[in-house]
Amino acid sequence: MKLPLTRSIFFTGFMASGKSRIGALIAASLGWKFFDTDKLVEEKTGKTIPQLFAEQGEEAFRQLELEVLREICGQGPMVASLGGGTLLNPKAIELIRQNGVLVCLEATPEVILERVNRKKDSRPLLADLDDHAKLEKNPNLNPGALASLVGFSSLISNVQHLGIAMLKISYSGI
Repeated sequence: MKLPLTRSIFFTGFMASGKSRIGALIAASLGWKFFDTDKLVEEKTGKTIPQLFAEQGEEAFRQLELEVLREICGQGPMVASLGGGTLLNPKAIELIRQNGVLVCLEATPEVILERVNRKKDSRPLLADLDDHAKLEKNPNLNPGALASLVGFSSLISNVQHLGIAMLKISYSGI
C-alpha cells in the first residue's frame, strides 16, 4: 500500500545520527529524489566541508547551506538530509515549515562518537579533539552540553512552536 505523501521529508539530528543513510533508504522506498545538503554544498563549491570551514568559516558555510536548501525545496516531494546546524537558521526553519515535515534522528553519544571517529577528517567541528573532549565539550555529541546552548529538547520545542510537524526517532543501528 502506497501512502499518499505530498510533502517533502527533512531529516535532522546530530552529526552522525544517520540522516543521510536513513534519508536515502526512505527516498528509495518512496521513489523520490534524495538530497544531502552537505554533499550539495560540496558539489556547488568544489570544496569539502572541512575546506569550506577552514577557508571561509562557518557563517559562509551556513549561507551556502541555506542556498542549497532553497534550491531543493522547489523540487517537489523529496527527502533531504540536513546539516547538523541547519535548524539554527530561522530562514531554514521557515523553508522546512512551508515545504515538508521534519524527522529528527537520535543516537546515543557513544554511538555518534564511534561513527564520527570512522570519518574524523570530514568533521571540521571535531578536529583536534580527543574522545573525552568530544563528549564533554561538543554539543553535537553531548545532550547535556547542547541543552545549555540550544538544548535538543528546547530546539524541538522551538521547532514545534513554529508549526513544523516533527517526528523524533531514536536510531542506533548502522
